[in-house]
Amino acid sequence: MKLIKQKDHRAIFDFYRKTPPTLAEQYIKDPDSQTLSEKKRLVYESGIKERQMLERNLKLGDPILRRLSNLKKIKKGNI
Repeated sequence: MKLIKQKDHRAIFDFYRKTPPTLAEQYIKDPDSQTLSEKKRLVYESGIKERQMLERNLKLGDPILRRLSNLKKIKKGNI
């Protein structure tokens, strides 16, 4: 990660300041308010609680839900 190589500790701290539940809530309220990096974090760092929250509040075809589903399929295939 670019920030780690630069040893920019403040930027790293700010990048991870939002927790996965916070990212999920933010995405539900306004998907366009998130950066691409935040959306990627939401996909890769979401646990069962965040996924359930997203599934309850988003339409089935939502891009984040599709990515979460695809990621789950990939992980199952690696077992």
